[in-house]
Amino acid sequence: MARVTQKVYKIRELGSTEGIWWDIGKRKWFEGYIYAFLVQDSKGWSWLFNVKIEKNFRKAIVHPVAMSKPNNRIRRQILSKSIVFRLSKDKQYLCHPIGIAYVNKNGRLHYKRLSSMLGVPSGLRTLADKIDVYGCFVNVRSKIANKMCVAVRVTNRRPEDIAKKLLEVFILEKIEVL
Repeated sequence: MARVTQKVYKIRELGSTEGIWWDIGKRKWFEGYIYAFLVQDSKGWSWLFNVKIEKNFRKAIVHPVAMSKPNNRIRRQILSKSIVFRLSKDKQYLCHPIGIAYVNKNGRLHYKRLSSMLGVPSGLRTLADKIDVYGCFVNVRSKIANKMCVAVRVTNRRPEDIAKKLLEVFILEKIEVL
């Protein structure tokens, strides 16, 4: 896996609004903050992202909406991926189990969950407010409880700053490592 050691991507906020959205997984409506960002990655590709943060910070979703040069198979696969952040037990962080993108021998995009800090890209270590096992942040009874998790502090931080940090987690896990 490649390591990202310095920030080589650019993020520009295009707009924000308060609104509602349908969550397919939870099968219910959420209300909160919706942000649109344009990202220029280190390879010169442009990405359009939405970041949605529930009003009480219980949940956030980062997902790519569109990209330039859609003829790249791997990058197209990233378009179908979203990451979900959940509020920690202490209600201070939005947490997400780290899933580092890689391409298998058949040319398909996959994600590797990490069991230790060794595989965490340095850029993600620098960005995160905390990194620990998922079970330390969220009550969960599955194998994922022992996997590494990135946590972004929500207390005493503006929603737009949180949204940008959550987006950067996606970029560092799914785009810049390829």
